Amino acid sequence: MCGLVPLSVLNADLLIANESDMDLLIRQMLNIGEAMYYAGAEISRIEETLYRLGKAYGAEHMNVYAITSSILITMEFRGMEAVTQSRRIRRDAMDLSKLNHLYRLCCDCIDSPIPVEALKEKILVILDERPDDLTNALGKVIAASALTIFFGGGLADALCSGFEACFIVFLTRHLRKLCLGQMFFNIITSFLVGATIIFWGDMLPFLNRDCIAIGDIMILIPGLSITNSLSYIISGDSISGMEKLIDSLLQGAGIAAGFSLAIYLF
Repeated sequence: MCGLVPLSVLNADLLIANESDMDLLIRQMLNIGEAMYYAGAEISRIEETLYRLGKAYGAEHMNVYAITSSILITMEFRGMEAVTQSRRIRRDAMDLSKLNHLYRLCCDCIDSPIPVEALKEKILVILDERPDDLTNALGKVIAASALTIFFGGGLADALCSGFEACFIVFLTRHLRKLCLGQMFFNIITSFLVGATIIFWGDMLPFLNRDCIAIGDIMILIPGLSITNSLSYIISGDSISGMEKLIDSLLQGAGIAAGFSLAIYLF
């Protein structure tokens, strides 16, 4: 649990000695905020974490403003002019492991600030982390299979749904970076998954295609984005909430369009 108040103002003053140090610190804070957003953090958590981090490094005046498309940080240290920097956010994803590592790093720095260069190196190590494809695939297989059984499918349906989940992981790994945006990726992925489910249903008539499709649709739905958007709206961040909600609805529409197209064509 990170402390509410920086423990060592003296050390913070020594760490930020000039405008160059302050500029480097702000850039690292923007890197942290951007990475936290990519990993699925809420806007309010990003603002609070960066605010505490700036105060821990000795900022006399600190202001952080974040929405779903940008982060704006203004810092002022004793004897220096206030500096403002912003960062455009263009994408997001869910990586709770990376988010946990970033939050732990921020908590450690809030309790005991480290040199900015050391902070930069630690951030780079976290950003270079790549999710384990095997763990990711296993999680999606279990989720899709369990949901298929939950909605009335049998063991054979669950196995087929798990196979399709592996196919989704493969497409995410190799196809996502080629698509113009998440919505187009959802359309293509749901179309391909829907087409293969129909193929399996034609080859093996005892399979319940509806249950298989539901299990795989559920792991494509952007549940975290929808939850965060509603949380933003309830907490008063209307701009971030509506932007996130519209994006989530478009992603859902892409999933529906892809499966519908597969059903229509095949």
